[in-house]
Amino acid sequence: MTDSAGRHEGRQGVDGGRRVAAFIPADIIRERIRRRRRLADARALAPRILAADPALAACGPRTVIAGSQLTSTNVAVIVMARPDDGASAVLKIPMTAQAAQGMERESRILAMLHSDERLGDWRRLIPRPRATGALNGRRYRIDVRLRGDVVRGRMTDHKTAHRLLEAAAETIHGLHRATATEVEADAEEALGVTWKASY
Repeated sequence: MTDSAGRHEGRQGVDGGRRVAAFIPADIIRERIRRRRRLADARALAPRILAADPALAACGPRTVIAGSQLTSTNVAVIVMARPDDGASAVLKIPMTAQAAQGMERESRILAMLHSDERLGDWRRLIPRPRATGALNGRRYRIDVRLRGDVVRGRMTDHKTAHRLLEAAAETIHGLHRATATEVEADAEEALGVTWKASY
């Protein structure tokens, strides 16, 4: 049901014994539908990429879609896996022009980081692109899967959350430590650098 403002009636609640309808703005509903369609389109394209690209074909003949999601930046992330071997590769398909530009920037940065010998084993913590290509005008990238688990479900209490956040901060600090350089500057120059960095 839609009201005069273009809002759709959603779930109903109870307030003092009365039934109260919750309305969801129409633009939010339209965006949810668009996102579902984009993810469905990406999932439909995945088997064709699997058949056409040697980087995914190498995963094996029984490779299937093990999971998928559409990120907030409109990149479809599809986990390809064999039933007996967990995730084998990650397929990323940008679903808008802006998302495609963002993935190109990310690919350049990843290539730069992986070529930096100062980072050593730290590089195993970031995605490693295996191949890139295009099918039906849609760009895609295939990454080697990263080992590990999603920790969001483990942050059940303050102590655990604090420990996990500290570990993440220390990992990021490792990047800064390995790539930092010392620069001599007088007080006025240092102030200018600090001011620019804040923006």
